[in-house]
Amino acid sequence: MKERETVKQALARILTELLEEKSIENITVAELVIACGISRATFYNHFEDKYDIACWVLKERIQEKAREKGTIKGWSGLSEVNSESIYEIRSLLRHFVNCNDRDSPFRLIRDIVWTCASLSFGKKGIDKLPFEDRMLLTLNLDGGYIVLKEWIRSNTPIPPEGLVHLYEKTNSQSIAILSDKINFTAEEFANFVEKAFQRE
Repeated sequence: MKERETVKQALARILTELLEEKSIENITVAELVIACGISRATFYNHFEDKYDIACWVLKERIQEKAREKGTIKGWSGLSEVNSESIYEIRSLLRHFVNCNDRDSPFRLIRDIVWTCASLSFGKKGIDKLPFEDRMLLTLNLDGGYIVLKEWIRSNTPIPPEGLVHLYEKTNSQSIAILSDKINFTAEEFANFVEKAFQRE
């Protein structure tokens, strides 16, 4: 490990370096712990598996981005934080777009979005919405997760703000349902992200 690096930071750096040489499927926990100079027990004290490292990197970036913004307001605010965070670490995430949902760091985005949507409705909850509204939200929240993966996979030149604009243009109805509900401070949002990560 480098000076002042935490174990998690060191493992994230080493994984990123190894991904320049081989696919995630061909990287082992044994390689990671040897390169990091730690035991397997220490590795599993910090991460569930090698895929969990990328999920942690994404979580940290989203929390940092939220704190930069100060307030997460409206659907566009939530979309901006998620898409900008993904875009900034796209070179890492591109190695995970073909992973199944269980191993994909993109699942964190889906959990965060659903957590925010659910909390936005308070005690009423999404389950109490009219059926058509619930279906719209389900289609568009889960569809947004798939679009984010394709955005990274395709290496398109569309920037984060372009993706947010495209999403808003095609999902105006579901956005209208949520837009006036989402209003979180950076710390509230960071806590939601942490909870979504802990459920992994």
